Amino acid sequence: MVTEGEPTDEDKKKINALNEGREEVIKKEETPAVTTADVDVEPVVTAITTTGFGHNDRIINETDLVVASVSGNTITVEDGRKFDYSNGMSPDIALVKKGDVIAVQGAYHCVNNDDNYGACSGTFSIIKRSEEEVVTTTTAVTTVSTNSTTSIIHTGDQAFEFLDVNTYPTQTVFMEGEEINTEGLNLKIRRYIPYESLGYDRKDFAEEPAFDSEKTFSPVDIDIVDENDKVYNGTQFGKLPAGKYVAVIKGDYRVWQDVQNIIDADIAFEVEIKKDSRNLLPGNSAPTDKEILPNLSKYYQDFKGVAVYPDKTVYKKGEELDLTGLIIKAQRHDNGLTSSKAMKNYEENPVYLKTVLPDAEIFRITDEKGNTVKGDEFSTLPVGKYTVSCRSAETSWQNYSDCMYDVNFSYDIEISDKDTSEEKVSKIVGDANLDETIDISDSVYIMQTLANPAKYKFSQQSQKNADIDGAKDGVTNKDALHIQKMLLKLI
Repeated sequence: MVTEGEPTDEDKKKINALNEGREEVIKKEETPAVTTADVDVEPVVTAITTTGFGHNDRIINETDLVVASVSGNTITVEDGRKFDYSNGMSPDIALVKKGDVIAVQGAYHCVNNDDNYGACSGTFSIIKRSEEEVVTTTTAVTTVSTNSTTSIIHTGDQAFEFLDVNTYPTQTVFMEGEEINTEGLNLKIRRYIPYESLGYDRKDFAEEPAFDSEKTFSPVDIDIVDENDKVYNGTQFGKLPAGKYVAVIKGDYRVWQDVQNIIDADIAFEVEIKKDSRNLLPGNSAPTDKEILPNLSKYYQDFKGVAVYPDKTVYKKGEELDLTGLIIKAQRHDNGLTSSKAMKNYEENPVYLKTVLPDAEIFRITDEKGNTVKGDEFSTLPVGKYTVSCRSAETSWQNYSDCMYDVNFSYDIEISDKDTSEEKVSKIVGDANLDETIDISDSVYIMQTLANPAKYKFSQQSQKNADIDGAKDGVTNKDALHIQKMLLKLI
């Protein structure tokens, strides 16, 4: 039955219970399973936890719904209603078959005008299997004295026990000001059921199977330890000076929009911050001893501009959009605390550099006539000049766990039918602008690029050519001065 209008106090209690993760124990006495086809099938009870997103507009608590079909993450029942479970975050949905009798319980929101409901936070349970297939999917233990079966239905979080690290994050060397990220981290985990809190002895149950899974942790959940054993929060990483550090993830952490819970994580890996001569975050200050803001979002960030545009601006027809070299500035969303009086009591919410690249599909490519295609259709475009843009009030920068607010930037590119892959690139030391000669324009190019890296940028070769003064400290204004002295024959 669906209750229309404002939820009752009892309904609100149900919502809170579901959002916090409930744990229930259902004990059912039943005889051993009989697989003979002509024998009546006893009901088989199981439960599957689902957590979705949206507004708690309606409360559903219905039983005896017969499954008409299952497609992807959507269960359609015989009266035509559809229940969409967590965008693939509930793998147990694969257990549901046509003809099963299920119960649906939880808070849902209306996703269109056809009375279809998307899960906000709730569970569904298989009350009875279709007679075509009898499968017991609950975790169970048989008591020898009574020959009965105890079935545990855990309707709490998607919880997983940490077992080991398969592969550590791909990136372990960062430039000053850059945000730490754990892309490439792959863990060995297994589903966690809190037997002890349910009154059972864990050793009486079969061990859950282990499996490998990539998990991305927010900087909010990472500790950074310097060589003097001082500990910083991962959100302060972009404010730390060049040096070597250890990143630590230890304890229980919620990941993937807080839907999954990793139990007893014990992860540590070395990282290094290196100096960067471009000064992409002028005025960036060192961390203080104040506490970090309490409401910094794990997943939502505010776009603060482009630090460096992508390297590639000239393409051969048929090539894919290449975002290599793109660096943006961002700041963790803090739910408005930055503008509050309480801000003075906390560490300043830092702006940091983000080098992780988004998918091309969030970009739009516009030709000179105003025609637009998505970034993942870039290779289909004809020869011509285009503007690449990303303008969105909210977009997934990397994945659903890494959302960016108020993104707004663009840059120009050209698609040519000329193959530039074999073009000669100047390797003359001092030729910063790659025009195959050394003159005052090289000195000017160096100073312009250092002063305004958002507009001007070195290619790999031009940066190599520009570092001419022999100091081996990267490209600086000293290199521009060195070129001027060369031209005046002072050196």
